[in-house]
Amino acid sequence: MTLLISKTVLRHRLSTAIDKRIAPEEFAWFFGCFCARYVHYSARYELRDIRIMRNAKGLTYHEVQAFSDYCGYDLRFPIPLPL
Repeated sequence: MTLLISKTVLRHRLSTAIDKRIAPEEFAWFFGCFCARYVHYSARYELRDIRIMRNAKGLTYHEVQAFSDYCGYDLRFPIPLPL
């Protein structure tokens, strides 16, 4: 079984990290920018196919690690710390 963390949870954690409310539309745009760098992150992390990952409601542990790396905050935990 693969542990998934929902994108909604990730949005809230990123909001906490930067101390600013991130609207769902802003997060979708930001996640799209992350997906645009898929090749870079797929070389370092185990990521699902880009079409699956982009449309999924949740991310796997490795995908969360890659997204955290992109954001600069460890989003695996409720109180994210800078990387």
